[in-house]
Amino acid sequence: NDADIDAPEAWDRTTGSSSVIIAVIDEGVDLAHEDLSSKLVAGYDATGLGSGGGPSGDDAHGTNVGGLAAASSSNGLGVAGVCQQCRIMPVRIAYSDIFGYWVTNDATIANGITWAYQNGASILNNSWGGGLEATVINTAISNAKTLGRGGKGSVVVFSAGNSNSSVSYPAYLDSVIAVVASNLCDQRKKPIADVCNGYEYW
Repeated sequence: NDADIDAPEAWDRTTGSSSVIIAVIDEGVDLAHEDLSSKLVAGYDATGLGSGGGPSGDDAHGTNVGGLAAASSSNGLGVAGVCQQCRIMPVRIAYSDIFGYWVTNDATIANGITWAYQNGASILNNSWGGGLEATVINTAISNAKTLGRGGKGSVVVFSAGNSNSSVSYPAYLDSVIAVVASNLCDQRKKPIADVCNGYEYW
């Protein structure tokens, strides 16, 4: 059903530009990853733990997101990111505790968003969401939308959520782009084993 994002077709037109910086606002990006390290710009640890945008231990969520966005291409390693020529700005706003739960707060999140747009991020990717609406986060997003990219405004993207229900905060804000996964049949992906054309997958 052609439910993919047509990346190979897009690459016939452009593979992106190194002037486009994608901030991965997450648990951190592996700063030494063989498929990402050449694409990284200076990062930031808003949690105050001094990682420079790297993760703690084997937290891999931000690293995975960075790879999808802009991993190096044509190097015989890993995958090719969707925006092959773009650069990655690792911004750490959280870390996982021993139970796998995110540890963060509204001020830390707002700090990370603010740092990203003030330091040249063209796109602010936030593959997370949920919790109560917070004025400090809303203000940071609004400022990124109006003041980022030298006053042109940065693009701000949020995950709609993994529960296959209503769109979560902050993705439901009018000022951001909400993203949700779809299955191979172009239906909203379920958070359990899914079936498409008789094929079951996770």
